[in-house]
Amino acid sequence: MSISQVDLRQTRLPIQPQIISALMQLTDDSEVGFRDLEKIIKADENISTLILKAANSPLYSRGKEIRSIQIAISLLGFRVIRTLATAASSQGMFQSGNYARFRKYVSEHAVITGVIARSIAVKLKLKNLEEDAFVGGLLHDLGKVIMNSLDRSHYIEVIHLVERGVPFSQAEKQIFGFSHRDIGEKAAMTWNLPQIYRWILSTHGLDALTPPEGMDESSRALVQIVACANYLARLYGYGAPLSGIEHEISKFFDALGMDSDTRSFYLSEFRENIPKDEFYNFFITIL
Repeated sequence: MSISQVDLRQTRLPIQPQIISALMQLTDDSEVGFRDLEKIIKADENISTLILKAANSPLYSRGKEIRSIQIAISLLGFRVIRTLATAASSQGMFQSGNYARFRKYVSEHAVITGVIARSIAVKLKLKNLEEDAFVGGLLHDLGKVIMNSLDRSHYIEVIHLVERGVPFSQAEKQIFGFSHRDIGEKAAMTWNLPQIYRWILSTHGLDALTPPEGMDESSRALVQIVACANYLARLYGYGAPLSGIEHEISKFFDALGMDSDTRSFYLSEFRENIPKDEFYNFFITIL
């Protein structure tokens, strides 16, 4: 199969790309952005229900019941609500691979990567990147979901190879002729996602250490945060194992300028805290 033969507009996918695209293109620097966000959410009952559920959960609740989307946006903020809406419109992505190994290597790995990426942004005091880091981590392996939707039996063959030690991209190219990064980049272009997500979907390995020309400092940090989280998730046992992964992770620690305490936190403490992490537990239940 050639990637040029894949027509994503005709492919039945377990996500809502038109909603994800609309959400990702919204900005919080104008009243129009707030109004459009509210409009998108209200147009989809499932997203509206999840937003209100989240707003009234222990994780986000401000101590009083929230009954409207407008109030939820005003209390929780534009970026948090956009993140929740994106997660809601991606729900099917995590339910599509209804077999244990896909959930282990793709679905659960994606949620953990998002949680770790958000935590890194918090630790590095990059507040403007916290929510984008979670969404980037959540969607970085979207290409794998698409490939599983294209041909589940062949993707099971990919996972067989991965379990024998073949890297995902190599196994995918062997079976499909292209990798999840290739189809992820094509999806980002087809759905008109912002450039940063095109980079994240196609650049979440060691190539994130050498960003393409024209990438601004904030985008570079976000891409490297997601890539670092991707490796940490695998180190923690969420996703395909990789020998010598600590060496790769140290390169991202250097690139992100992490101090020794922060490095130690992610190499030891955070792994044990994930099952108790409030943010993780909330998202694992809704996804």
